Amino acid sequence: MDLFSDLYAALSVLTRMPWSALFVFTVNTVLSLLLTVATLKLTDVEKMRGYIEEIKDWREKQMRAMRMPDTPERAELMEELMAEQPRIVRMNVEIAGSRCKPYLIFLIPFMVVFTLLANIFGTTPVAILPFNIHEVFWFFDGWIGTRVQGGFGLYYWSWYVLSGMSTGALTRRAFGLDPATGF
Repeated sequence: MDLFSDLYAALSVLTRMPWSALFVFTVNTVLSLLLTVATLKLTDVEKMRGYIEEIKDWREKQMRAMRMPDTPERAELMEELMAEQPRIVRMNVEIAGSRCKPYLIFLIPFMVVFTLLANIFGTTPVAILPFNIHEVFWFFDGWIGTRVQGGFGLYYWSWYVLSGMSTGALTRRAFGLDPATGF
């Protein structure tokens, strides 16, 4: 046998349940790990956390000023907030740029992996939800999956997104990053 035949035989096993669900979940976990490590390497995480905390404090101060009655104290606080606003905007821009760096680097490779796997799996269910979600959300049938014996079979892309949400949050948390902010 040649290399391509061996590779095809190995992939054919991975395209059948339950291996297909585990394979997609594993690929998703590896990609999440790569993205998390890239975030740690390309971003000054402590600096971004400091910025996020400063912005949070500034917004709390802003909300407090908005709730205050019209007094000289409020005017003074609003003036202070307006003086700090350009610095807060610069921090927000820097945070957004820091979040985008790893995504921009990995966007094309992630799209290639996603497209390759989408072509391998097509509209074949890769994972089965053990309940009939299509009875409650009738529009899911044919959109994110299809009815199968024993529940509802998710198509590749819907299982990829569902497992990606969990693996992304778990890997960020495992590396000490906040799952919500990414830092």
